[in-house]
Amino acid sequence: MILPLDLQFDFLYNIDINDVQRVSRSQPQTQLFVYSSREGSSVEIIKVSGKSRTAAVAGAIAGVIRENQHAEVQAIGASAINQAVKAMALAKNYLVEDGYNIVIVPEFVDVEIDDKIRTAIRFTVEPR
Repeated sequence: MILPLDLQFDFLYNIDINDVQRVSRSQPQTQLFVYSSREGSSVEIIKVSGKSRTAAVAGAIAGVIRENQHAEVQAIGASAINQAVKAMALAKNYLVEDGYNIVIVPEFVDVEIDDKIRTAIRFTVEPR
């Protein structure tokens, strides 16, 4: 289900990389931030940057899917989109081990950052 874009994001979770399953503990500690696009909504957006570690993002995606059966991953720029796609491929492998077969649907969305409209790609991730 695709919901209309809501440009106000509220902090929902601060996921410590040490809490994410199947992620190497030998890497330096990193944090991912997962946001809710609507107050009280179960729709979660994982924002990925070009410097995001793919294993950390994959673990976050897998954790959100296991918990809510739905996740959204958003990236702006070529390097961020590259990291997001690699993370979703890795998350797919993590989730297959738990019996999930996920589907990823991309879409363009406009987001406002510093009073400017930017085009992002948002990936909807759901079990098939």
